[in-house]
Amino acid sequence: MSTFWKVVLLILLNVIVSASVTYGVLYYWENVRTPKTQYELVTINRDEDELPTASEPGDENIVADTETDETDQTSEIENSEIIEQEPTLETTETAEPTPVIRGAKVEISLIRNPGSLSGEALRIVNNTDEVMSLEGWRLEDADGHVLTFPNIQLLRKGVFVEVYSRSGHTTPYEIYWNCDEAVWKSGETAVLKDVFGQIQATYRVP
Repeated sequence: MSTFWKVVLLILLNVIVSASVTYGVLYYWENVRTPKTQYELVTINRDEDELPTASEPGDENIVADTETDETDQTSEIENSEIIEQEPTLETTETAEPTPVIRGAKVEISLIRNPGSLSGEALRIVNNTDEVMSLEGWRLEDADGHVLTFPNIQLLRKGVFVEVYSRSGHTTPYEIYWNCDEAVWKSGETAVLKDVFGQIQATYRVP
């Protein structure tokens, strides 16, 4: 027999011996060293008409789990009530900020002489290249004064109309509110709303 076949035979014999030894070790470990534990299936028959007694095993756990579930549900309800109440508390304690109007088609650019009935006037300016009709729009202050606009149109960008608090004759460029006292005071906000009630411009009196 040539040397090559002797080497091949020795390798095969070595592989067979190694596999046998490994299998024997694994078999011993699985079946002799750590025999399989026999498990017993336990079933509990519960009669719908009978309540479990305290002497039956596992009853304490069932009662404890039930009480825990009820406690968790109570905690969740209390937490949800607290979360729902938080916005209400914040709303009542915090003053409503002046809304910021981005890309407004019109703006309130100034209020002159606030606090003076004879001199105060509010200016509304068209910011677009299109005709802006103010008919049906509303001007409001913090004290509940409301002015509903007549058929006033701002024809192009930069055109404005001024709202005077005093009495006078309304024109396409001047609106008179016919108030008995001054409307605007420092710190309050003038709000301009369209016919749908949407805020289109705001101005905080300096």
